[in-house]
Amino acid sequence: MPVLHNRVSNEELKARMLAETEPRTTVSFYKYFALDDAQAFRDNLYVQFLQCQVFDRVYVATEGINAQVSVPASRFDDFKAAL
Repeated sequence: MPVLHNRVSNEELKARMLAETEPRTTVSFYKYFALDDAQAFRDNLYVQFLQCQVFDRVYVATEGINAQVSVPASRFDDFKAAL
């Protein structure tokens, strides 16, 4: 199974974001709901957000999700569908 966590430094991530030429949409959200398998939910979300080129800080726990994300404008509909 591939590594499903960020292995890039904060400095590198910031440089990538500053180098972006496409407009991005920033979204903050949280939702309380019961998760039986928070790890599986998190892993699935990680893969989907990676495909949408989302820059994020997402916290997933058994009681729900709290997230701050930056999404390329052209991928925003894909991002919403992933959620």
